[in-house]
Amino acid sequence: MAELLRRSILFITNDSGPSHVASAVGTNCVVIFGRNDAGLSPVRWRPLGANNIVLHKNIDCLKCLAHNCDKNFACLKAITVEDVMKAVTVIEHSGTAKNKSIFQGKDGARGK
Repeated sequence: MAELLRRSILFITNDSGPSHVASAVGTNCVVIFGRNDAGLSPVRWRPLGANNIVLHKNIDCLKCLAHNCDKNFACLKAITVEDVMKAVTVIEHSGTAKNKSIFQGKDGARGK
């Protein structure tokens, strides 16, 4: 897995072990966090490194540990595709992207 992530240009993932592996091998990460329990918060468990963006929304039910959420996973649904694309754009323009060609469309246009 580490080699595959090392060869990757960008890794979009949830708050899991592979995000730490990707960060450790220098791959840009967009990491989606839901809950914010003190023991599981993005402040404590985000991957280390400047090449990562953590997406997290503060909502009223953050202290959840359940895999079967009674609030229909509102913490995750609050993070939109637009939020993820903005994070990708920030990485693209940050100078940390390994190969900026991934952000270029087939017609040569650059995505925003």
